[in-house]
This record gives sequence, C-alpha cells and structure tokens, in this order.
Amino acid sequence: MPLIDLEDAKTQLGITGDSTDSLMQTYINAATAVVERHVDKTISETTFTDAVTFPGTVELAHQPVIQLTSATSSGGASIDLSQFTLFDGSVTSSYVGQVNLAYQAGMVSPPANYELAALIILQHLWQTRRGNMPSSGAALPDSLAYPNFSGYAIPNKALELLGAESPFGFA
Repeated sequence: MPLIDLEDAKTQLGITGDSTDSLMQTYINAATAVVERHVDKTISETTFTDAVTFPGTVELAHQPVIQLTSATSSGGASIDLSQFTLFDGSVTSSYVGQVNLAYQAGMVSPPANYELAALIILQHLWQTRRGNMPSSGAALPDSLAYPNFSGYAIPNKALELLGAESPFGFA
C-alpha cells in the first residue's frame, strides 16, 4: 500500500476527473519509493523473505518489521514460528540451520511529515511532467527557487519534512 492514496493525491493536484488515475498511481508509487529511500525505512506494508542462518540473533533486511509470517528450512519444511522471537527488527532463535524467514515490514501509521513530503514530491513530479514552468517574469515556485542539492525529484521543503538539514545551513 502506498504512502498516500489516490484521493489525497487528486486533492493535492486539484484534479477531479479520473482520466489520469492510472498514471497518477505510478507517480504515487514513485513518491512513496523516494520517501522510503530517503528515510531508509519500509513505509508501505510489504512482505519480504530473507534467507538467514541460526542459532543466534539476526537483523532483518527491511525495517521496521511488523510481524513474522512463516519460516521454512532450506529443504522446504515448515518451521513453527514459536521457535523465533522478534524484537525491534531482529530475530532470535536457537534453531540450527538456514531458514527462509518471511515477514511483513512497513509502518502501520506513517508519520504525517512523511505523508506531506510524499504529496509535495508527487506535486513536483506531476508539474514537471506537464512542463508547467512559469512564464518569464513570474516568481519561481518554492521547489525551483533554490538549488536542490539532493536531487531533482525532491524539493527542499520535502527534504526538510524528511529530516534533512537545510543545504544553506539555516532553517
């Protein structure tokens, strides 16, 4: 599930029709991926499978972890999940051997600043798709008024919502 839904995206962009819904969903997914990459966390609830070796404690690759969903041995036999303890994104077990551990990662309730940053990124991407540059003499929008040192797809105000420091040394 993406960070923002189609209705919120349409509201942000001032769109009432449904002729661009399919394309807009691609932009929503892209904005979610940008936020996830920037904060280095899985936001959309997604199922992953990691091949891990026990005994001991193993940190799972995708954080934050919501729950373990299944475990199978390298030979394909199902392993009872009660043999594994999940704590803060790491799994502990006394089981010996390689395990394919399936789990759900993501955020049940993403912070509002992540959602707002995704909306700002979405709007920026949508406007650049349309070639919506101001005419000469018009004021530049915030996302274009200052150089963006972290990449073209992320306006500075979205970066600040995601916890980045101002590239100019002040807020």
